[in-house]
Amino acid sequence: MTDVRNHCLHTATDIPSYDVAVIDPSNSFNEQPNLIALCPECAAKYAALKTPDDIARMTKIKEALVNAHDDQEIRADQHVQEGVRRVIEKIPFIKPPTAIDLNYDPVPVRQKISDFVLYLRIKTDVNVYFNDVHEVFQEMGREGKLRFNPFCQQVRYM
Repeated sequence: MTDVRNHCLHTATDIPSYDVAVIDPSNSFNEQPNLIALCPECAAKYAALKTPDDIARMTKIKEALVNAHDDQEIRADQHVQEGVRRVIEKIPFIKPPTAIDLNYDPVPVRQKISDFVLYLRIKTDVNVYFNDVHEVFQEMGREGKLRFNPFCQQVRYM
């Protein structure tokens, strides 16, 4: 669980280990939004003696954690887009390699990469980041900083 960070979410004290407690037993037991990490002592007390106020408090803590996690993911996406933009802006200034024989014939990625783990990582990264890269290309086109077809030719002949 991303909740923990070595703190009991009930007492905010440092803990070496944690237990997962069900926030509201009237909701689904195994759903992530209804689970929270507490120190073993607090988890046992909460399971045995929770009141409606305790449930409301834990629900509020969990909602804050989920919101913080969502915000962190959004910031990570923004960093990806900023990084893509910086790379794309630098491509026109890269000197073409001279001692490398480049082959521009299209070939499936699986044929280019013999390491299966690397292939899976690349495939995953393409699926995850394609929309970000595409959005950066479109934005730079609207800003007049990039013309897509000449850019592709520039990359191809490096």
